[in-house]
Amino acid sequence: MSDLQPGVHQHLVTRELDGLLRAVSDRDLIDRRSLDPADSHETLARHLAALTRRALRSVRGDNDAVRLARQVEIVNWVAGLLGDLVPEAASPEEIVEAAQSC
Repeated sequence: MSDLQPGVHQHLVTRELDGLLRAVSDRDLIDRRSLDPADSHETLARHLAALTRRALRSVRGDNDAVRLARQVEIVNWVAGLLGDLVPEAASPEEIVEAAQSC
């Protein structure tokens, strides 16, 4: 997001967006509200999913097998971190097995 376009927007305020909003001279144009706790998990999960998708898409490797192995490694690292932070939400059984050629 490199430029703010005029209009009504509903966005999660990231550091980048916060910087853009701070540059707006007419503060009356900005209406910042907190996330609704009833559905904040959905909004934050969409944000995390977009970051994850972009990260996995950008993984490079010498070949497809190397690329896939690195993607699985990243996913398992994130799943492990979630399991450490919220044990009831992610278990070791949800770790992705390494892809095997058939």
